[in-house]
Amino acid sequence: KMCAEWSNRLAWSRGRHPNGSSELGSVPGGRRPSDSSDSSGSLGRPNWKRPDDRRRERLNSELLSAVCRSDLFKVRRLLKEENGPNPSAYCNESKASALHIAAINGDIEILKVLLEAGADLEWRDVQGRLPLHLTAWAGSFQCTKLILQRNPALINSKVTIQGVCQCSPGEGCGWEHDHREVSQLMLTVDTEEGVTALHIASMHCQQAIVELLLQTGANVQETDLKGRTALDVAGVGSCYPGAPAVPSAPYTPNADDYLDVSTGGPTAYSSAMNSDFVMPANFFKPPSQPPSPTPWAGSRQKSQVSTPKRELSFPPLEMPTTYSVPIDPIGMEDVGVNINKALHDIVSRLMSSGARIADEQTDGTQVASSSALHSAIASDDVSVMELLLESGASLRAFDRDGDTPLHFAVRRRKFEPLKVIVGRLKEGQIDAKNKDGFTALHLAVAIEWPEGVGFLLESRASIKIKTDVDGETVYHIAAKLGNPKLMEELLLVEGSSEVINEKDSDGLTPLLRAVQRPSDVVVVQLIRTAKADVGIHLKDGSNILHYAVSESDATVLRYLSSLSSCKRLINEVTLPESNGMTPLHLAAENGNVEFTEILLEAGANPNLHTTNDPKGSATALHLAAKTGFRRTVEIILKYDACSLNAEDKFGWKPLHTACAYGHGKTAIVMIKKGADLSDEIDFHGTTKTAFDLMAVNVPRSGELLEGLLDSYIEVPTRRGHRDMKFLYNPSCAITLNFEVLLSANDPSGRQLTFLNSVVNSGNEEVKEILLHPLIEIFLHIKWEKLWKFFAILLFFYILHTLTLTAFCGVIFIAHYHDLPGRTVLQFTFLSSLVPIVLAEALQWLRQHRQYWNDHESWVKLVMILTSGTVGYGSVFAEDTEWIRHFSSFAILSSWIELLFLVSRFRYWGLDVLMFEKVIENVLTVLSKFMFLFLGFMFALMIHFEGAAPFANIFDSFFQSVIMVVELNYGGIFPESSKNVNALIGRFIYVCYMVFVALAMMNLTVGLAVSDIAALEKQGRVEKLVKRTSFLSFLETLVYNDRVGRCFPAPRVDKSRSHSFRSIDAVYTVYPNRPGVLPHSLKSALLLKVLDPEKTETLTTEHFDEIIKEVTKKVEKMSQEITALQKNEKLNA
Repeated sequence: KMCAEWSNRLAWSRGRHPNGSSELGSVPGGRRPSDSSDSSGSLGRPNWKRPDDRRRERLNSELLSAVCRSDLFKVRRLLKEENGPNPSAYCNESKASALHIAAINGDIEILKVLLEAGADLEWRDVQGRLPLHLTAWAGSFQCTKLILQRNPALINSKVTIQGVCQCSPGEGCGWEHDHREVSQLMLTVDTEEGVTALHIASMHCQQAIVELLLQTGANVQETDLKGRTALDVAGVGSCYPGAPAVPSAPYTPNADDYLDVSTGGPTAYSSAMNSDFVMPANFFKPPSQPPSPTPWAGSRQKSQVSTPKRELSFPPLEMPTTYSVPIDPIGMEDVGVNINKALHDIVSRLMSSGARIADEQTDGTQVASSSALHSAIASDDVSVMELLLESGASLRAFDRDGDTPLHFAVRRRKFEPLKVIVGRLKEGQIDAKNKDGFTALHLAVAIEWPEGVGFLLESRASIKIKTDVDGETVYHIAAKLGNPKLMEELLLVEGSSEVINEKDSDGLTPLLRAVQRPSDVVVVQLIRTAKADVGIHLKDGSNILHYAVSESDATVLRYLSSLSSCKRLINEVTLPESNGMTPLHLAAENGNVEFTEILLEAGANPNLHTTNDPKGSATALHLAAKTGFRRTVEIILKYDACSLNAEDKFGWKPLHTACAYGHGKTAIVMIKKGADLSDEIDFHGTTKTAFDLMAVNVPRSGELLEGLLDSYIEVPTRRGHRDMKFLYNPSCAITLNFEVLLSANDPSGRQLTFLNSVVNSGNEEVKEILLHPLIEIFLHIKWEKLWKFFAILLFFYILHTLTLTAFCGVIFIAHYHDLPGRTVLQFTFLSSLVPIVLAEALQWLRQHRQYWNDHESWVKLVMILTSGTVGYGSVFAEDTEWIRHFSSFAILSSWIELLFLVSRFRYWGLDVLMFEKVIENVLTVLSKFMFLFLGFMFALMIHFEGAAPFANIFDSFFQSVIMVVELNYGGIFPESSKNVNALIGRFIYVCYMVFVALAMMNLTVGLAVSDIAALEKQGRVEKLVKRTSFLSFLETLVYNDRVGRCFPAPRVDKSRSHSFRSIDAVYTVYPNRPGVLPHSLKSALLLKVLDPEKTETLTTEHFDEIIKEVTKKVEKMSQEITALQKNEKLNA
């Protein structure tokens, strides 16, 4: 009545009729905030907040805070105020009322005050709980008794979650209220929908509450949503720690945590099956009894509650045999009883009150009525187990996790309950499976429980049964765990040899499962003791060595590869569908250096190929080079350097693969071992060398190649370091190894294939490696070998130029007409043109596209065409005017080509090539300002109306060009004039002088020759490029057998032929002695040797060497200090 009166008062104070509020719900459903709107809301207008509503919400917030702090004085003061707070005030977020908070805290005095003020006992929070459910959870006897006295009809009310309701202003807390204060308190109580107060009290072994509820008329057969009675869930909450410790509240699991021993982390078996999981060292030790937790203290004393924490480690620890729980945390001095006795008494009391053990259920997907038996097992209470079993509890019923009592006892490592259960099992029931398809022996092995494994084997548990999901025997599980003691015990069971080679659902035997572990102890046990078959193949055709490379460590692989029975497996390939790979292929592809070396030591063949698709018939070296595993490549080449020449289905060698995928350091390793950078392959229809691929795909390839060339300069060493002092000794010798430059695989024996790749790369940075002393000296020696052939070709060019010039002079100069020998001159220059044409044809055939990128090639082409036209045109043509024009171009191009040929010589070449670079730069700059030049040209022609010297486009163009160097102001403006036309003309002329003659030309000259050092460097590079190209051309002639057969010269022996055209791979330089090498080359070589810090690339290997040296010196110093200290002591 008080509650109804209070509701009416609130309704009238807000200007609403009491009938506008929602009526009280039925007893089972309880009451929630009003979901009906007032008159204003029915008209589409929101529930307006009046100032009185805001005041009342503020008072409601203060009331909730006072109840949370158990401030009885403030609660009474607030409720006595006129138009004070609502006694049923609730938090808008959790919908928990002041009664709910007082019920959790067990605060009987505040609960009385609230009830006297008219608080609603049927109010439900957001989780559908009544205050009665919370007092049963908290074990507050007095609060529970008071609520039942006020409203006995609530005794069988269930936790019922209702829909979202709209709240009227003034009923809840204010918007400024800190909801966390209430919400966090409510979250400590984790109940399940559909349970009654009796369920909750039974779960948490609240014996006094259970007795009170039964005396008041609670229905013992009332079930929750899962069909469980209070007997089914007896002791469940007290036996499963896991919730975080919260003040004034014991732990209560949620609905999904019933009998779940693995909520704190992975189960023993699931974690053990994870290959990345490392088993603790103490797993095989017997479980110890943890100390009992500190008894829970009441909130009135404001003491911090110490509740057991959820065990997150694996496997779950055994529960303590005693556990203290409160009977009434509020107003009681004695706060605990023994959980075993309480559970026994609760079960007895429930059964005496009519609770029945449900019929047996063997479907693992359902929840049977054996939860009380599971709780008794968890509490290690044999007496309760006996009571339940005598009363008909089934040993074949499943709990929430699908475990029978037998499985549950094993999972919880309860040895005494296990003995009781096994003693009551019928024949064959010991091998029953839980819902996951595991027997009790499977679980005992998975959690490595020695007592359980021993007892189950003693009780004749079968070792042949497989799990349902993975098809594993106990040997598979033990092999995964890698526990040698456990495996040893299982192998002693009779009949183990019959199942030791059984495969699981993945096709793996226990031996293959043992290979997964990082230890070879179990593997040795299975092979030596159990005689496990090592020759079993997997579905993809792989064998145990393949599997060890993929899943195991070096210890296991080393042991397996040492077995004679595995020797025949080491070169086996998988099925074509699995790429046809050997164990060595797998190790090389994964970059496992240790595995690769173990397999090679055992006799693995590195030259075996994979299938064509998708691996492309690759060898182990191809696979390692593709992924850039440099150390793996070094190991393979250490055992077999011939694998460098193995080709895949595309004709690629490992060096091509490394260069194509951008692994420069890996390529350098193979080059040092003998790989040839000049090896050619077919790359998308074009011929490419390994160097071409390296120049395009490898970052900073120029630096890598420079470091590579440095390593081929051998300097005298002393104790592993370069002896710089010896370099000044007259007998000092520096050895140059040209093997890296020579092509070992060229069938004709040419030696410039690698340098041709450098020249044709098109990468200016890469071309700069031609300046390396090793290459410069090599080209110099090669030039000394072939310069005679160049002299012959130069002779034809000189003969052609002189005879052509003389012939044209005789024809076109009048006072030379009468000179004799005109026909001889014509025949001579035409005959000399034949070898020149043949030489250029060979150049074009050798270079193809690169031939047209050279300026000299165009000069030669103009010379050949114009000279031929003059020679043959003068014979057949009557009009010699056009022949005179061609003769001018022929003579000019011939003499320019002589200039280029002279640049091949050492002393003349650099200046000529620098001149060529300057001309190129000038033309490039002028082309950028062509529009400015054309603008002035047309402007002057229009202004002077086509008069001289700007009569037409050609005259204007040539006059503009001449004006760059000769302005000719007087010739253009001969007379002074003050008319507008003359002023404009002079203005254009001045602009031309400033913009073109001064600004543009000075800028052109400055840009063309801005950096003399850079020009000199470019000239040197160009000189070496031309020398390389020309030497390569000479090699094409000298090493060509067809060309050699065209000459009737007597044949010489091969050794002499090789001596005059080839150079040796090793060359010794004596820098302090006069010799054939120019001084400039010796200086460059000494600079490279004397300043290694600037030329060698600093890598991690260098850092490692430095650290090792420093460590050795420090150790040596410490030893010396220790010896001195000992000597001082002896002397003292």
